[in-house]
Amino acid sequence: MRARGRHTEYYPALDAYGRTDRHDAMTRLLALLALESLHKRITLLTSRDIIPLADWARAAGVRGNVAANKAKRQTIPSFRLRDRWMIAAEYRDPTL
Repeated sequence: MRARGRHTEYYPALDAYGRTDRHDAMTRLLALLALESLHKRITLLTSRDIIPLADWARAAGVRGNVAANKAKRQTIPSFRLRDRWMIAAEYRDPTL
């Protein structure tokens, strides 16, 4: 997770848990990070070509902001590599 992500997502979720004993935000964040890590491992092991998410979005006819939102929500198997969203070139989104 990037430094900016720690300040905007992790620390507020941790603080909310500490103050209210509610773990919703922290659980959601950790689940998204675990999914992203799983997507990264599977893609690195099985894909021949890994491309930036922006390139995939153009080829798939998806607006960049829509692809970025799907990546952040982990509704597509994308992952960050050196602070850049990546995806398998051969991935086809079944919702398109």
